[in-house]
Amino acid sequence: MSWTQEVLERGRRLWPGRAAIVDGARSVTYAEFDRRVSELAGALLAGGVGRGDRVGVLSRGRLEVLETYFALGRLGAPFVPVNYAAPPAELGSLLARCGASLLIGEADLLERAAESVPCPTLSYDDERYREGAPVGTVELPEVDSTDLLAILHTSATTGLPKGVMIDHRSLRSTAIGYLAVARPDGDVVWLNGCPLFHGALVQPVIMMAAGATIVLMPAFTPQGCLAELERTRATHLWLVPPMLRFLLMARALDTIDRSSLREIVYSAAPMPPEVLTEAWRRLGCRFRQIYGMTEGGGPMGTTSPEEHGLVPGGGPVGPVPVGRPVLGMRMSVRDDDGREVPDGELGEVWVRGDGLMQGYWQDPDATRLAFRDGWLRTGDLGRMDERGLVYLAGRDKDLINRGGQKVYPAEVEQVLAAHPRVADVAVVAVSDREWGEVPVACVVARDGDAGVEDMMALVRAQLASYKRPARIELVSELPRTPAGKLLRRVIRERLESRD
Repeated sequence: MSWTQEVLERGRRLWPGRAAIVDGARSVTYAEFDRRVSELAGALLAGGVGRGDRVGVLSRGRLEVLETYFALGRLGAPFVPVNYAAPPAELGSLLARCGASLLIGEADLLERAAESVPCPTLSYDDERYREGAPVGTVELPEVDSTDLLAILHTSATTGLPKGVMIDHRSLRSTAIGYLAVARPDGDVVWLNGCPLFHGALVQPVIMMAAGATIVLMPAFTPQGCLAELERTRATHLWLVPPMLRFLLMARALDTIDRSSLREIVYSAAPMPPEVLTEAWRRLGCRFRQIYGMTEGGGPMGTTSPEEHGLVPGGGPVGPVPVGRPVLGMRMSVRDDDGREVPDGELGEVWVRGDGLMQGYWQDPDATRLAFRDGWLRTGDLGRMDERGLVYLAGRDKDLINRGGQKVYPAEVEQVLAAHPRVADVAVVAVSDREWGEVPVACVVARDGDAGVEDMMALVRAQLASYKRPARIELVSELPRTPAGKLLRRVIRERLESRD
């Protein structure tokens, strides 16, 4: 039985009248959601979607996204979420690489990307989507636990996205492991601030296994989030640290009724101590950190509210660990030779468990590099203390973490290098108060000719907004090693010394 079917059967039997999804004025119960998913699965099957077919999903956050994910899970057809902010060419290339047979989504987004999409499309407004097959009129295929549930994309060091293959067993293991540790109450109303097109989508699906009500927003805005918090009486808020910073800056924060809020759950990046301290002082709720990555199947570890070091009347908190592994997951800190290091020493964090990905879609070389002896190498540098808590110290890769969205310098550099006035280019992370980090490009211009506005126009045309450099700096040369490798650390230090 598919994991998605298990979740919905459990919901239909245990909480048939409880709201499963709240989307603006719309609210569907677990019984209604199960029926809608079954009908959609039947309609998609009748329309030619079969077991193993890859189906893209292009949408903002709304009921139909989760409905489509669950329906495809019932068919054994892996869903392939795509970022609705991505340029059409990037979107089309991603769908072509995974061999998508169909793209489902919102009509306006499908229309914008139409010329670049290599497969048929199906709008939520199309009668073929709306008019599902009645439950019981079609026989759905048997789905195995090792069948792919999703292909979730993450950037590669070459700049080309890698398709992370997640199967039903992975999500089942991750859900059981997380819920056993977090032990959520039975009346959770989960306000979902994170998008549904990358690895963060795993968390609301996990919470549905515990009977939570999932509140969706088209996209995060501080004002919209606070309004939904008050309107829906949300008990839990799921976000990344920059979102919390924006909420603390919002004027409405101190005027809305937020008495229902019990816990803020955050991930994707460490929470700045000053933000955590202010949020604790003003909100007074619990905080839980999730340490995860797409390749790890979602939450690999968690820091409980008690382990955040927050006490009434206390001062600023110190470093917060990313936590200890969830049930069924193991963590180890290793040196460059793969040997486990003693507690307190720095090394790379490795993880192991049934929640890990199967590998990268049609990329055996990258898969081999990611694993060693069954362990997934996270690329994160960290230390483990005597209690088994892991503290991160940085990253072993060049990626830039802009508010939880990962940007690889090579992808941005490839775009800028194509500009006729660019002789050399390097993109590095620079600290930013709002986003944690932002990409900044340093460019050596040909013959001293600038053309910075033309360069920015080029990246706006070819890159999603979060990948674009916050600014372009003109420099006379870029520091490199004798072998020609960029000294990114030196570049970053120079930039930050001037900021």
